Amino acid sequence: RLLHERPYVTQMATNVPLWGGGDLLAQWVEKREKFDWKRTARICVYGVFVAGPIYCAWYRVLDPLCQPLVRYGAVPFLGTKIVLDQLFEPPNICIFYGFTSLLKGKTWAEARTKIKDNWLDTFAMDCKVWPLAQLINFRFVPVKWQAVYVNALSCLWSAYLSHRGMSEEEGDLGTSPSPTQTHESACREML
Repeated sequence: RLLHERPYVTQMATNVPLWGGGDLLAQWVEKREKFDWKRTARICVYGVFVAGPIYCAWYRVLDPLCQPLVRYGAVPFLGTKIVLDQLFEPPNICIFYGFTSLLKGKTWAEARTKIKDNWLDTFAMDCKVWPLAQLINFRFVPVKWQAVYVNALSCLWSAYLSHRGMSEEEGDLGTSPSPTQTHESACREML
């Protein structure tokens, strides 16, 4: 009921445990000696105030935008939604790296460098994970629940983003991950 009556507030509230849980999972996979609660708070702030509203708005627009394609069948309808959703991701990846860098107290130049150094690899991983997840979402999940479905999967995705985006800087995050712990191996463990 709340999702229907207050979709933005509901999305924002559900993102606290989902994005926070993803970060705690990432820190656990990184085998940290102690959890960095400031890091978890930063990713929760991103999840609540950025990801929640953006994705809630996006899924409310995406279905009506593609609805005229239903008359051509499921493949054009679902294919277009998946392609548009993938095209929606590069700016969001940049927003993630930029916003979380600024929350860490980095400069605009450092945030731009973080984006430049990470967005392409992150988008490549996104392309491995999200098209199939979105095929399931768009085919079987009612529109009003699609953002919730994505947010639930985002717990794992946020673990990947948190590991990739927040564990690289030395000194501000506690014990750093072991040198043998690559982004790819951490993602395999998380997914």
